[in-house]
Amino acid sequence: MDLVPEQKLAEIVNASDVVLCVYSGKDPNNKFALPQKMFQAMACGVPFIGNRNLPLMRSITEKYDCGLLCGEDPSSVLDAILTLYRNPVLRDRLSRNGRLAVEKTYNWERMSETIVQSYQSLDSCRVR
Repeated sequence: MDLVPEQKLAEIVNASDVVLCVYSGKDPNNKFALPQKMFQAMACGVPFIGNRNLPLMRSITEKYDCGLLCGEDPSSVLDAILTLYRNPVLRDRLSRNGRLAVEKTYNWERMSETIVQSYQSLDSCRVR
């Protein structure tokens, strides 16, 4: 499958009703990192369905009420999809909250400040 250009990706996400981010909890990378797809959905105001067994994903989802969590098994994913399909009020709330979380916290300006502060704190720990 070819890579989708960034501009086209936003169009695809915006045209979606939901974005699936149900990554395997067995992969260490998924346990300690967050998928860009989740933030793309949030930025576009599209609710996402994520794996409740991934600590960082669960933490952000619960803190900002911006997605629906489920297990990795197909029936759990289907239940989450049907929950969003049947509940437009929930869909709208998750969409709004995800967008607000990106506007306030998960944006390049805020993240770059955090990265710079992290590097500065590491620099202050150096033995001179």
